[in-house]
Amino acid sequence: MKKIMLSLVVLMFVVSGMMKAQTNTKMITYYDPEEKIAYYVVWDTKTGNNLQYYWAGDKWDTMAFNIPSPPLLDTIKGNIMFDVYYDTKVKRAFYTIWDTKTGRNIQYLWDQGQWSEMKYNLPQQPFEGAKGDIMLTSYYSESEGKAFYTFYDAAGGKSVQYFWADDHWTDMRLNLPEKPLAKWRP
Repeated sequence: MKKIMLSLVVLMFVVSGMMKAQTNTKMITYYDPEEKIAYYVVWDTKTGNNLQYYWAGDKWDTMAFNIPSPPLLDTIKGNIMFDVYYDTKVKRAFYTIWDTKTGRNIQYLWDQGQWSEMKYNLPQQPFEGAKGDIMLTSYYSESEGKAFYTFYDAAGGKSVQYFWADDHWTDMRLNLPEKPLAKWRP
């Protein structure tokens, strides 16, 4: 009976550890219209280790060259998050990796057979007074020929949107209300 109890306790710790590891796993996707392939970026929010998957005809395959791991790890205070958008004008995907506590970020693109950190990253403190995790979402506007990045406070919803104009990052004055769900009624 003691062996069974000991085995169950060990099994419980193993399963618990596996489940904990899975809670650090996140995934995003983007579609490359030139290649006609969807790419899936999967990463660990604590280490930044990542893989990109794509469907290779009859099976899942991984990219030979993944984003440098671990990005930002030397100064990370929160979780490591990723976002990606595909720029149809230059036919490239742009990856943003950031720290959820500080907003510190790095942007990468695949250029001439290697990962390159972009020369001009987004503001390192996107806004003051965040009460929760700083999150980011981005998209590329074909009609305007530029990308828009929205940082937001996950605890309250305060946000600021940036775009690149005249060789610098510009924050938009038309952001969502500070508490975007305040008017919601069930």
